[in-house]
Amino acid sequence: MNKKKQQRPQKADAGTATHSSSPAAASFQDEQQRPQLLQAMIEGIQAGVMISDELGVLYTNPEFGRLLGYGPGETLEGMRVVDLIAESDLPLAMQRRKAVAAGRRIPTGWVKFKDKSGEPVQMMQSLSRMFWRGQWYFTTAVNRASDQDLLSIQIRKTRARYERLLVAELEKQQSAIARELHDSLGSELAGISLMLGGLKAFRPEDAALLARLDGVLDQLEAAVEITRSLARGLMPVDTHAGAFWRALEKLASDWTLLKGVPCEFRMYGEFDHVPAETGTHLYRIAQEAIANALRHGKATLIRLRLTDIVPDLMLEIEDNGAGFHAAITSAMHSGGVGLRSMMARAKTIGGHIEFSSVQPVGSCVRVIWPSDPSVRSIRFEHD
Repeated sequence: MNKKKQQRPQKADAGTATHSSSPAAASFQDEQQRPQLLQAMIEGIQAGVMISDELGVLYTNPEFGRLLGYGPGETLEGMRVVDLIAESDLPLAMQRRKAVAAGRRIPTGWVKFKDKSGEPVQMMQSLSRMFWRGQWYFTTAVNRASDQDLLSIQIRKTRARYERLLVAELEKQQSAIARELHDSLGSELAGISLMLGGLKAFRPEDAALLARLDGVLDQLEAAVEITRSLARGLMPVDTHAGAFWRALEKLASDWTLLKGVPCEFRMYGEFDHVPAETGTHLYRIAQEAIANALRHGKATLIRLRLTDIVPDLMLEIEDNGAGFHAAITSAMHSGGVGLRSMMARAKTIGGHIEFSSVQPVGSCVRVIWPSDPSVRSIRFEHD
């Protein structure tokens, strides 16, 4: 009588789970049930969720409607997204959506929505996008601000306004001094130089007098040039097209000549129409970053880069020094006023500043600001 061979149970692979799938896991793996499970999950979380396309609302979970004062039976689907945003924050909200649509990751931020009665409601918004069935959609998650949050927002706004006023007043005073140096003192020195030049014609035979007059004229010419340099330093960016990037180019050249440290300048994009005020703040940031790189980071090479990263613009000051941590620690020990000034200037132009280390050695100061000047105050107010 033939005996049937018993098959040995096969050993499970090392990476294969041996336990049986739970009913919930099996349901989630079912393509037909997955959308219902995901919807149930979204509807149960304690945060408002909205999915929309370029124009309208496609879905909101119950919590989103509740945060805006809508009842269980009321739907926001089909409404225009712009109708849910407070008018004061509409440009900011649209700018955030535009940045996300361009593929940029943006941090969470405060945005005012409109509740059912039309009153503004301050929300902490997280905005991202998802690709589904051949199309991109916006995913918005919101939570209502607490009293503590609202107080913190007001404190930050007040501090930001103070910093903006402070740096604006500083630039205003420096511009006034620069104009006074150029228009008054510079003109007076030029006039004296002309008068002394005329005196030479009265005593052409007096060689000793002529030699002394030539010496005085040389000193006056040097004083005029110093006056012009001081005026340019106090007001480095004027109002003509291209003044900003040309000032940065000259800054790089001047540092190379004065310190003997190579300072390169590169530009990728069009920067001819950066406003003089914005350009001056960026120039000061670059000036301070270069000084820190040499003084604290002991750098031997510096690179300035301007890059158009639509819809924003970017300035980078990169060096091969001791790195961000060492440079920033040294700068903080010496008072840190320059660093605070750099951050305040970035906020003033509606942008933000980043400090990072560069591999294998060095550091990078990066300023990103909106290419559209009209966005500046909006970003500043919500910083």
